Amino acid sequence: ARSVDMGGNNIVVTSVGSPPNACDLARGWRPGNFADFQDFLSLSGQLNVCQMVGGYPVEPLEVPTHIRHLKAIQAIITLTESPQSASLIQSVASDFG
Repeated sequence: ARSVDMGGNNIVVTSVGSPPNACDLARGWRPGNFADFQDFLSLSGQLNVCQMVGGYPVEPLEVPTHIRHLKAIQAIITLTESPQSASLIQSVASDFG
C-alpha cells in the first residue's frame, strides 16, 4: 500500500467520483455497471497518474444499493495499489453502523 501527503503545498490527483454513465469508442454511452467500474479502476492504476481513488470511477448501477459499497471497496482494494478516500470507507461503515 502507498500513502499520500495531503494539504499544505501538496497536490493530490484522484480519479473522478461516481459518474452515473460510462462511455468509450467501442461500446458508446451506457449506464454504469460493475464491469466498467472494474475496468476503469484497473485503467487508473495502469496509467500511474492518479495518486488515490477519490470515488467510484463509474457508479455500478446494477449492484443492489445495500451491498454496492462493500463490492466497490473490495474491488478498489483488490484491483488497485492506490490509497482509498477515507470518506468512502466511512460511508460503508455508516451503512452498517
